Amino acid sequence: MLDKLASEEFLLQQAWQNINKGNPESFGISGENIDQYRKNLHTKIPALADRLKNGKYDFSPTRAYAIPKDNGKFRPLQIPEVEDRIVLKGIAILLEEHLQKELEQSKNVSFAYQKGIGVQKAIEAMQQYYSEGYKVVFEADIINFFPTVNKEQLLLDIFPHLPDTSINELIRSGISQPVGGLDKIKSEHHPLFTTGGIPQGNALSPLFSNFFLRSFDARMVSQGFKLIRYADDFIVMCKDENEALRAHKVSLEVLEDQLGLKLHALSSEAGAKTRIVAPAPGIDFSFLSVAFDGDKIFPSRKSVNRYIDTIRKLCNAPKVKDVYTLLLKLRNSLDGWVSTYSYTDLKRYFDEIDSEMDQGLLNGLERLNWVFSTKSKGRVKGKFRKKDKSGNLLGSGQCLSKLQRQNSGVPFCDDILKLRRPPIDPTISHV
Repeated sequence: MLDKLASEEFLLQQAWQNINKGNPESFGISGENIDQYRKNLHTKIPALADRLKNGKYDFSPTRAYAIPKDNGKFRPLQIPEVEDRIVLKGIAILLEEHLQKELEQSKNVSFAYQKGIGVQKAIEAMQQYYSEGYKVVFEADIINFFPTVNKEQLLLDIFPHLPDTSINELIRSGISQPVGGLDKIKSEHHPLFTTGGIPQGNALSPLFSNFFLRSFDARMVSQGFKLIRYADDFIVMCKDENEALRAHKVSLEVLEDQLGLKLHALSSEAGAKTRIVAPAPGIDFSFLSVAFDGDKIFPSRKSVNRYIDTIRKLCNAPKVKDVYTLLLKLRNSLDGWVSTYSYTDLKRYFDEIDSEMDQGLLNGLERLNWVFSTKSKGRVKGKFRKKDKSGNLLGSGQCLSKLQRQNSGVPFCDDILKLRRPPIDPTISHV
C-alpha cells in the first residue's frame, strides 16, 4: 500500500486532486495555504513522494480552530498542513477500497461522506418511511462523538482488513497529530482540543466514523429498525412509541455498552437532544437542518437564522473593503443557501431572506461610502423590521429598492431557485 501511496502519479492525480480546495486560502500551522502549495506542485510532490518511500515522512501539528455552533458552544477543528492533507486524503482513498465490503453493512442506512448520497437522500428516506406509516421518530444525539471514539479499538478493527502493514503507522500517526496554535485561540477553548478520539478536520475522520458505527447500523437493521444515520446524527422511523422505546434500548446496548459512546438521556422536555416525537404542524422537529411537519419539508428556523446572521456579518465585515467583493460574496452565499435547500419548500422564507438582503446591501454599500437619496431607497415591510427586546423598531426601516436590487447583481431568491429546479415537462406524468 505504501508503494501506491508514495507514487508521484497517485499523489498528484488522486490525493491532490481530491483534497478540499473550497477555500484556497486555508492554511495549517505553518501558514502555507493551498494556493501557495499549488504554485510549487512540480517540486513539492516529488519531494513528498521521496520522503514517504524512505520512511522519513512525519505529520506536523495541526492548527487549532474553534467553530461556533448553533447552541452557542464551539466545535474543535484541527486543520492539518496542506501537505498532510494530501497524505491523509491518499490514505483515505486507499482505505476506502479495502474497507468497502465492511461498509456495505451500512448501505441505505448511512448517508454521510459518500459519493452520490447526502443530506437530501437522508431526508427523502425519512419522508418515504413516514409515508409508509412510520410516523413516530426516535431522535438521538451522541455526546461528543469524534473525541470519544476509542481510537485503539478502531485501529485494531481496521488493520486486519488491509493487505499489508506498510501504512499502519502512518494511519496511527495521521489521527494522532499534536494540536498546535493554541496560543492563537481563546484560552477558554483550549479544553475542547484533546488527543483522544478522531480529530475533526482530518480527511480520515469521515471514513473512520462510518467504519466505527457500522456495527450499530448492522444491529439496528437486523432488528428491523428504519435507521437513518448521517455521521453521528441519527433518527429511527417507528410505527409507534413502543417501537421507538425499543429502538432507544437497542441503541444504548450497541453505542454505550459495546462501543463506549454516550447518548444524551431520553427526555420529553423541550429542546431535548434524545427524544421521541411525532412530526406534525406546530411540532418543532428537524433533522440535518431540515424541518418536517408531517407534510412539508423546509429549512429549519435555525438554518434561516444562521443564514440571516451570515448576511449581516458579510455586510459589516471589515475585510470586505470594496463593492465588487461585497456583491460577489453575497451573491455566492445566497446561491449556496438556496441551492442547498432547493429540494424543500423554502419559498416560505423568500420574502424574509430578500428583505434581509436588501437591508444588508444598503448597509454594506453605505459603509463603503455609496450615497443613496432618501427618495430612491425602498422601505422594509413592518414584519421584517428589526426590533429590540421591548418590541420597539430599530434602524431606519430603509433598504434597497427593487430596481436597485436588480441592478446590484445579487439575484432574488426565486430567480436562483428557477435555475436550480428544472422546468416540469408537461408531457411526463409526475403523479
